[in-house]
Amino acid sequence: MPSVFCGIYMRTRLLPEDLQFATFESPKKKGKPYFGKHLDSIAYTLVASVKHEHTVTRSFRISEAALRAIEEESQRHNVSVSTILNQQLLAYAEFERFVKRLGLVKISSSTFRRILSAGPDSEIAQAGIEAGGDIPASIIVAKNGSLSLQTVIGHLNSLSEYAGLFEYGETDSEGNKVITLLHRLGPKGSIFFANYAKALFGGIGFSPKITSTEHSVVIEVTLRRGEQGGIASL
Repeated sequence: MPSVFCGIYMRTRLLPEDLQFATFESPKKKGKPYFGKHLDSIAYTLVASVKHEHTVTRSFRISEAALRAIEEESQRHNVSVSTILNQQLLAYAEFERFVKRLGLVKISSSTFRRILSAGPDSEIAQAGIEAGGDIPASIIVAKNGSLSLQTVIGHLNSLSEYAGLFEYGETDSEGNKVITLLHRLGPKGSIFFANYAKALFGGIGFSPKITSTEHSVVIEVTLRRGEQGGIASL
């Protein structure tokens, strides 16, 4: 399969508002923009100016078909190619490479909802408790080196950002951290996530107040002394 040579100016997290300019250069017409579609090999250079975080430059080869698909997505969603590539790289670096070690299965939210609807509430609750037990702890330690309130919350955020299980929200209120998980999995989804969170926080010695509705789970964690500025690892 034809491949494409890519030189990408990358950052840890690239957002659309960080992009100041991008150039696409042909190897045969250096310095001139070029958008070829049917070359066996294209020198494809993205240069992005960013506001924050360290950036690095790396070059590698990818499939021309893959690049064409990314360019189509870029135009469809009105975001840069660099943003899409960084999102995919971050998903692998921050999430997928850790969960793949334990078995990663990608299914649609509608399929997950059908699976949940097949069981009684008590079994869904038990499944949530078991799912929030040892496996997340192993993933968190593999990624961060320790278990803490900060890394557990970070894990929930990763499940939102990279697994798409729910929309994550977080606020601080009167010494409490309030986390909201919004989802489309119905009442049984709330049962599963509420018990998942109960087991997850229980693993680091916290017993948060957890309430739920048909499409949301609210987790209220009472911060102990000194935890607003960080919590010691367990």
